[in-house]
Amino acid sequence: SHFEDALMYQTSSHNAGAEFAEQEAEAYGCTTFIDMRWVVIDWEASWERNLSHDYSTIEFKGVTYFFYNHF
Repeated sequence: SHFEDALMYQTSSHNAGAEFAEQEAEAYGCTTFIDMRWVVIDWEASWERNLSHDYSTIEFKGVTYFFYNHF
């Protein structure tokens, strides 16, 4: 049951880490302040520097699954 509970997200995106970082930011309401088109967020860097330590990924048949490490 912990395996299913630890699964946080899945995507078939080529930029899976960046997509996951953006999704996490949106889930926590961290992107609501970004109304200006000139604001740029490097989602791949957000994944690599801030989130990749807390999540494990498994790629299977073109889909990347994100699992929370601290469950």
